[in-house]
Amino acid sequence: MTAAPAIGSIPTGGGGGIGDEHFNKPILFRLLSVSPRYSKYEKAEVSTPTVDYIVLDPATGAFTEIKNAVMMQKHIRNELVACFQRGMTAVTAVAIKVPTQNDEPAKVLRAFDDQNTGYGAELATQYLREAAISQFNWWTATAA
Repeated sequence: MTAAPAIGSIPTGGGGGIGDEHFNKPILFRLLSVSPRYSKYEKAEVSTPTVDYIVLDPATGAFTEIKNAVMMQKHIRNELVACFQRGMTAVTAVAIKVPTQNDEPAKVLRAFDDQNTGYGAELATQYLREAAISQFNWWTATAA
């Protein structure tokens, strides 16, 4: 097992692959890999991230882990690929739906702030990091 990395935050917003029940809740993504896949909507091969993620439900304090999720929706996919390409291995975000001119809202990621996490950005990050270490065994607490 490796030591927990520094956890970054996405710089801006970005689409999907996250269950509807996980929107508007703090999420910690562990970026595993990026690989090419065909997008039926874009009709082209695109770079797609594979991630594990943990969701914190602010209403209950419960954590949910999703493993090996392939993020295909454009905005979320592009944001996570960009983080991976910058060398990040773990990032936090809140997934939200933004109204658009068509019938479907855009699914995007937003950086943590003190309003969108239910706990405040710093505390939500601490809770998710601790769950990743102690509950889901993603990392060790410190380097060996």
